[in-house]
Amino acid sequence: MHIDKYKQSDGTYCATDGCEYLSAEDFIQSEILGFCLCANPKVSLDLVRRALTLIKNHWDNVANADNSYLYQCWKEYEISQGIEFHYYEIWLFIMYYFDSKKLTEHGGSVDGAWLTQKGYDLLEDLDELLPKEFEK
Repeated sequence: MHIDKYKQSDGTYCATDGCEYLSAEDFIQSEILGFCLCANPKVSLDLVRRALTLIKNHWDNVANADNSYLYQCWKEYEISQGIEFHYYEIWLFIMYYFDSKKLTEHGGSVDGAWLTQKGYDLLEDLDELLPKEFEK
């Protein structure tokens, strides 16, 4: 995993500021994403993975497609899971968040962003970290 450069011999992860995390999941959840560790971190990590995957697939497979394609994929996924939200607003929030964490970058509009190397690395780590049975 890309975050293994922070892994210590005892299996913990040590951030550059000296803060230690007991697991890779904790390190990603708190150090990279800036979230707390309460409740169910796998849920947020899986949501991040799904959104990063949509962005990656969009730019890897759909050259010059309408930017709304990403939002449409997100909406269709959420509908298939029985979730009813204001889809575009949530997608836009996710895109702004990813931009703030330097996981994506964009030109004219944040909703047409693409993954940075940091985004690709995080996606690879999440794909390795999260068990296949957790996928929806």
